[in-house]
Amino acid sequence: KADTFPKLLRLNAREHASDIALREKDLGLWREFTWQDYQHRVRDFALGMVSLGLGRGDVIGIIGDNRPDWVSAEIAIHAIGAMSLGLYRDVLDEEAAYLLTYGEAKLVFAEDEEQVDKLLALAERAPQLKHIVYSDPRGMRKYDDPRLLPADTLAAMGRARGSGPMGRSARPRHSTPRHTPRDPARHRRVPSCAPMSTQTAPASDAATFGIVIAALVALVGLRTPRSDAGDPPIDTGGPA
Repeated sequence: KADTFPKLLRLNAREHASDIALREKDLGLWREFTWQDYQHRVRDFALGMVSLGLGRGDVIGIIGDNRPDWVSAEIAIHAIGAMSLGLYRDVLDEEAAYLLTYGEAKLVFAEDEEQVDKLLALAERAPQLKHIVYSDPRGMRKYDDPRLLPADTLAAMGRARGSGPMGRSARPRHSTPRHTPRDPARHRRVPSCAPMSTQTAPASDAATFGIVIAALVALVGLRTPRSDAGDPPIDTGGPA
């Protein structure tokens, strides 16, 4: 039953694997992403976050421009049972510090150097922030902070985990996260379709609405119950 965005992505990736789900303009050229591409990206992000110890109930921030990794991150966050907290790219330092601290965000997906600068400047104002994942590597060589992690590296961690000895049984099963009174995302969260609606172009004008929804649906049916007794069960490819 495709009753959540991650499950809907899994269904679309299974039935329309080679169809174009999204297009993003990069240096004047349109890059195309199929449903299968998106499923893989979201699954890798989700399993990468599980490898970092994140899971159900955690709050994870996203800040940056409209781009595919925003949607991949948001759906991956939901897939592991965590809660997404969207921040506008022009958010002030004080606002970012308040939201991330109040929400106790442990990881933030940041687009590029500009957003990383903003997060690093928070310093002790956000002591719970342990990981900063960035998508654009330009200008990042000058930094030396153990919290920094390229998005492609996070994805590689996820692929390694998914292909490990436990195979499919090592992948989380998805469920819809529930909001808690301390969840600032309940009031500040950016609608899931917003990040992709202006940056990507649908495969056809008639399919605009479907593609925007499709962009949200990038992956697996994941759910990560917390356990101290080893890896949580993960199921990304079973029947819907």
